[in-house]
Amino acid sequence: MSADTIARLKITLDHVKPAVLRRIEVPFDIRLDRLHLTIQAAMGWTNSHLYELRAGDVGWRYPSGRGR
Repeated sequence: MSADTIARLKITLDHVKPAVLRRIEVPFDIRLDRLHLTIQAAMGWTNSHLYELRAGDVGWRYPSGRGR
């Protein structure tokens, strides 16, 4: 990957003390479902809950009813 195709992300958890953050690099065109799994791995989580990704005032959620 060249430098212009990589997104460098800073991931922080709101309302958590001490502060929890991770910095990751992902392909700029990563799909949101893949980004979700990458964040799960970076945080050491087990993908056992629904998710919402937010950037400022914009959010994306796991579609309700999917997989049922």
